[in-house]
Amino acid sequence: MSVQTYNDDRRPNKLIHSNTKEARFSPILGNPFLNELFNNSNIASNSDLKNIVSLLCSNPDKYIILVPETKFMLLATDDDSGKTYKQLCGDTSFLKSHIVNISLSDASKHAETNSIDRELQTLSNKTVYIRKGVLRNVRGFKHDFTLKIIRQTFFRSFAPYIPFGASFHIMYIEESLEGNPSYTGIDHVHPKEIPIQKSKNFFLPLDESTNDNNIYSFHEVLSQMPQLAAAIGNSFKELFSSFTVRDTTSNEDLNDCFTNVMSNGVSIINNLPEGMHSDIEAKFPSISLQRSVFDYIEENIYDRLWARFVELNKSEEDIQIENAYEYLSSLSITQSGVPEDWIYSVQKLRYLEKRLLNAISVFKRLQFACSSSESCDILYSTFLVLTGRNSSDLHDKYIPSIDADTLMSLLIVVIAHSNVRSLNKRLKYIKLFCFSDEVLETGPRGYAMSSMEAVISYYNDSTNLKRLKDYSMKNKSLWHLIKAVSSDKNAENLEKNDSSHDSILIKRVTKLLDPFSSHEEASKIPVDSFIRSRTLNGESCLMLSLRRNNYLLFKKMFDYRYTFTLDDILEDQTVGGTTLLSAALQIEHPITRELTNTILQAEDWEIREYCSTKDTKGRNIGHLLFHDYKLIEKLGPYIDWEDQDNIGRTPLFSIMRCYDHQNYSDMLNLTLQTVKTWYENNGLRFDYRKHMDNRDNTLVHIMKDGASLHTYLKMFPCLDLNHLNASKQTPLMQYIRYSRLSCVEQIIKDPRLEILKTDDTYQMNAEDYIKVDKVENIGDRNENTNRKIMNILDCQVGNRFSATYDGCACLVTRFRFDKSHEMCLYFRYYDKHPHHGKNDAFVIHNFQSFVKYFRLMKMLFPETYLGDDNLWFPAYVKTKNVVNVNYLKKLRFNRLMLHINMLLTFVCFNRTLRKSPLSIEYLSVQNALNEVPYLRCKSRVQSDALQAALKSGDPRRYILRPEDIGNFNAFLRISKLPLKKLSKFMDRFYRLVAFAEAKKEDVEYLEKNIEYLAAKTVKKDSISKNLDCIPVQLLILFCSQQGYISGVNRTANDVLFAESWKLMKASILEMLKRIDAFLETKLQNWWSLFGTIKEIQDELVKIMSSEYTKKSNNKDNHSQRKVQGTVIDKVFLEIRMLLGTLNDSAMKDIWSKATFSPGMDGIFESDGGYFSGLVNKRRKEEARLLVEKFGKVKNSICVLNVELRKEYEDLCVELNNFHEFRGLLTKFSFKQYAESHLEVLKLQKEMMLNSLDETKRWKS
Repeated sequence: MSVQTYNDDRRPNKLIHSNTKEARFSPILGNPFLNELFNNSNIASNSDLKNIVSLLCSNPDKYIILVPETKFMLLATDDDSGKTYKQLCGDTSFLKSHIVNISLSDASKHAETNSIDRELQTLSNKTVYIRKGVLRNVRGFKHDFTLKIIRQTFFRSFAPYIPFGASFHIMYIEESLEGNPSYTGIDHVHPKEIPIQKSKNFFLPLDESTNDNNIYSFHEVLSQMPQLAAAIGNSFKELFSSFTVRDTTSNEDLNDCFTNVMSNGVSIINNLPEGMHSDIEAKFPSISLQRSVFDYIEENIYDRLWARFVELNKSEEDIQIENAYEYLSSLSITQSGVPEDWIYSVQKLRYLEKRLLNAISVFKRLQFACSSSESCDILYSTFLVLTGRNSSDLHDKYIPSIDADTLMSLLIVVIAHSNVRSLNKRLKYIKLFCFSDEVLETGPRGYAMSSMEAVISYYNDSTNLKRLKDYSMKNKSLWHLIKAVSSDKNAENLEKNDSSHDSILIKRVTKLLDPFSSHEEASKIPVDSFIRSRTLNGESCLMLSLRRNNYLLFKKMFDYRYTFTLDDILEDQTVGGTTLLSAALQIEHPITRELTNTILQAEDWEIREYCSTKDTKGRNIGHLLFHDYKLIEKLGPYIDWEDQDNIGRTPLFSIMRCYDHQNYSDMLNLTLQTVKTWYENNGLRFDYRKHMDNRDNTLVHIMKDGASLHTYLKMFPCLDLNHLNASKQTPLMQYIRYSRLSCVEQIIKDPRLEILKTDDTYQMNAEDYIKVDKVENIGDRNENTNRKIMNILDCQVGNRFSATYDGCACLVTRFRFDKSHEMCLYFRYYDKHPHHGKNDAFVIHNFQSFVKYFRLMKMLFPETYLGDDNLWFPAYVKTKNVVNVNYLKKLRFNRLMLHINMLLTFVCFNRTLRKSPLSIEYLSVQNALNEVPYLRCKSRVQSDALQAALKSGDPRRYILRPEDIGNFNAFLRISKLPLKKLSKFMDRFYRLVAFAEAKKEDVEYLEKNIEYLAAKTVKKDSISKNLDCIPVQLLILFCSQQGYISGVNRTANDVLFAESWKLMKASILEMLKRIDAFLETKLQNWWSLFGTIKEIQDELVKIMSSEYTKKSNNKDNHSQRKVQGTVIDKVFLEIRMLLGTLNDSAMKDIWSKATFSPGMDGIFESDGGYFSGLVNKRRKEEARLLVEKFGKVKNSICVLNVELRKEYEDLCVELNNFHEFRGLLTKFSFKQYAESHLEVLKLQKEMMLNSLDETKRWKS
């Protein structure tokens, strides 16, 4: 591209001509890979590296550079070579393996030709595959890899050996494609080799250390080894079909049949070939084949064996227990003998109830067990569920271990609610047909069996069973009465919701409660009373009455203040963590406010703890306050507003999501003010990150309308309005996507908004979500809304990013592809000049049309300082004939859009171009561009101007004297000096900006990854182990905060700032190029013609010296009389005028007396003949030829004089335009840069204060 080939000497492409001494002091980039390629002080001595860089510079559009992440390059070592990856960067083959050719024109070099996802070849002829952000090895690499692409961008080089302004497309990847990486501080754990036993005797003694996880099902073995299934299938089929227990009369007979079938099965296995045994051992190295075969045989004969076993073992105890199940369905955990310290602790009781529910679901599977092993496993699993500790329970650390008495009490409830039949028979069956008696008598399984035997013995006692039934029936009576009352709202759509009997039922309930209504009697209520009973879900009678949603019922019960004390109300929670208040809010019970007032009578710490109680969805009271928003003011001070539920939503987030609430605005305003007060009272700062859900949505993302958004934005200063959620959308993108006009109108005014924020995956910005594709408005309601959003967004983009001069501005806001796959540019043209009114034009042109417009503009105004196509449409953003992997084309299109808008800025800042009819008509009128009329008009204007000058009566219009040419030359050469000086400054300044940008990125990367670099590892789980001597969590917190702070930087403004200076220098060089062309070409041509005329004059003087000496030398004569001599006199006069030997007054006087025209007509015509004054015929011929030659030269120099004057004037105008443009562009770029960074710094200041607050919280 042209900007690359220009430099201070105007010599092309000074690649590799760097000063080694200066390069030694070049700043070092953080990433060794980038430093080796683009900042190498020893490149002059490395011809291979020079070739690589030269190839990248000459074809930047064809290649992508895969750059391993910095921390990997700094910390990893290649096990194959023993070198660090930093050292490997010095190997050009290593570099070539990371440079990928994406050109479709080189498709013959690739195995596939898919324009979206395909195999790509590196410079080292190795092949990779890129799809959905993942890079995979195809062929050529020694080790396989699957690497994630972190991000992609353009690297702007500042090195002196790389052409000015060069940019390169790079993709950052997790690790290198080459080598076998290892990391300092990480122990390599090699998989343990498990020895394979080579024994013919398959049935070994039972190993007590056998892990249950290694007991493979024999069904699994057969499914994975078809050859084994084929070998033994028929034998086992015959064995199972021949098995019978019809003739057995006792358990001993059953045991004999069982033993026989097992022995026959063992024989089938033992008779297998030795090779088959080896295959089993190899495929299942840790299998307990004896156990697996035993279970397999028992499963296939279980139905017949169990049925006969039940017939032979009648049990009155089992009948008694099974008959009692109906009466035990309402037994409460508080009535089974669980110690009181468990019952009176809310946390402990909820813990037991959760375990109990899980244990019941496990124990019920005993009814469907198909083998003694499975039955034993179910009993053991039930035991584990009841006694185990769940690390996911936040309160487990406060829960003591469950002792034997508590376990027995829990098992009593498990059996009562599981309804498993034949319990005594099942225990007896397990003991008789188990795989190993030792397992049932020792260890944890033995303990589980003995515990179950003790509980079943408890049930076999009729006295115990009667007591349990009495408890259950009393509970059932109260619960049934409560559930029989009608529901006020009938939210469950019950068919029978008759309220006619409610008064009777409620009286019956109160009759049951009356004996405990006094303070004295209420204090004596035992723990196993029906009043303290709870359902399996942890519902108390008070909770049941509340959920019945009958105000009178709950009010009657609630008024028993001594029976249901404040402590009872505060501690009343279900297994799922639902409290009375949360249940009342969810069903919008009318007692809610009265219940709230009661709860507020507790101590502040009790209220806070109550409001922080979470249900199974992770919600506290605050998440439910939208049901009765007027309670927010009362309960707000006690709510933890930063507490997140299971999907990451805080109470504030949940309230904001209630879009259908009839008082949404009032509720939201009250909530925001309450939250603000809560933060102030707790000495905390509002941090938007604390209110992000699991999808990374901030509160700004979910705003319903502009009014709510305005309140929120005004209330809290530390808000990132540009945060990308999991769908890679900013709040503005979501507003546009869902057509939230009022939100767009509000957020667009906030200076914290980065309008053109681009996501790092799909490379989309807000303009890409606009849903208007046509210039015409079809009048649809949605279309009108979308068009309003488009106008608002385009206008604001124009205000922030486009140049406005004299009330006019133009920019390209976005691009789309039409049906013919042509890229169409969407232009907005604003003319805000008062006498024009407000003119807002929206036009669409395809990209090729815009290129045609640019070239036409260059043809119409050739002296302009705008460069050629390669400057404004550089090679590194070209997308034609390249593979579109990982949305790279969109990234390049975005950069191309920036260049187009910069070009429009240059046009706006150029007085001549911005006022040209071509620009105004093309950019503001929806018409196809037709260049022919413009070219014809220019040609006609130029021709008319030339003819008018040549035919003018004033020769000064087409005559230039040497002193005029000297003035042209002197002025333009003097004008070049500041331009050259400015060019050198721009070169240094641009490279400085590029370097500062690279180093800034290095510093931000270091701050975000310092914990990895300090621990010398890229593995997150190894950081704590490697840094055990320092507070690792604080270091990780610091890195997280730095990422949070640096994440608000606005890269679009930084890119625009850097590109401005690159294009400024390119414009300077273009201006110098035009001046040099004028000085070195046009003026040289003029001096050549001037010399020719001088030679003609000298020759004519020689010829005419003898006859017209007096006439030719008497200058005063010519100025005092009317010229009426021969044509030679005319020629001499014209020569003197063209050579500038006549001053302006003499020229004007003579010309007024002359009767000839300045053209060729009449040169050889005179009264005395053409050569009447010549004596010698030879002299006449020579004079005639000289006159003819003079006529031609005179015509050329006259035309050239007119052109020179016009071009010089144009150059002067353009120089003036350039100086104006330089000032305007400098002001525009610095203003944009400063305003953008000021907003970023303001936000970062707030974020730093938040980070300090977060650190203080962490320390406390």
